[in-house]
Amino acid sequence: MGIQVSVSGIVPADLQVSVLDRLSNYTHSASQFHAREVVFDRGPLESNSEDSNLLRFRHVDQINKAQGNDNKSTSWSLVSLGRPERERISPDFLIRPIFSCPILDGDPMEFASALGYWRKFEFYKRGVAFTRGVVVVELFQLFETETTPVGWPEVTLITITATVSGSRATGMAPGQVTAVVQQQESRSEGCNRVREMQAVLKGLVDLGRVEPF
Repeated sequence: MGIQVSVSGIVPADLQVSVLDRLSNYTHSASQFHAREVVFDRGPLESNSEDSNLLRFRHVDQINKAQGNDNKSTSWSLVSLGRPERERISPDFLIRPIFSCPILDGDPMEFASALGYWRKFEFYKRGVAFTRGVVVVELFQLFETETTPVGWPEVTLITITATVSGSRATGMAPGQVTAVVQQQESRSEGCNRVREMQAVLKGLVDLGRVEPF
């Protein structure tokens, strides 16, 4: 279980080159990616418990640019995102628990159906991902299918996401106080890492909390 901290925004068309140049100078690696995300649900929104009922299956074709060579990797992963913190608690960042794991074998769609989930929607993302430590910055465009863009095809979106390990405590029994402290420290670390990257892009992109869909 981890903690995900994120902000999002729109990259102005006339500043895209400047944004790419600045990220190239301040991040450790970059790769082109083409991702398909399929979202499954297991019940109506009003029945959600403390954790979200949504499962995301993410399939990524990623090309890493290193020393002039194109190293391509393809993988499926399962992502379970918990309910975000309320805006009054974290007005500047979208913060929520996250669990993810690679899918090594089998059909992820059949797996979700066997658990009682139904397919809610899917979308495609194509763009560039930059990495600096626990922070991933994605610049991308959205597509309804692999080749059909959404209604605003010229818009480039940006997300800054930090995922840090965290413990989750449900009470104050012996040993859980430490877990609560660790969770708060992880939360603060994630916020600080995202805030640092926001500062790198200051003057180029307006970034803030965006509610998930």
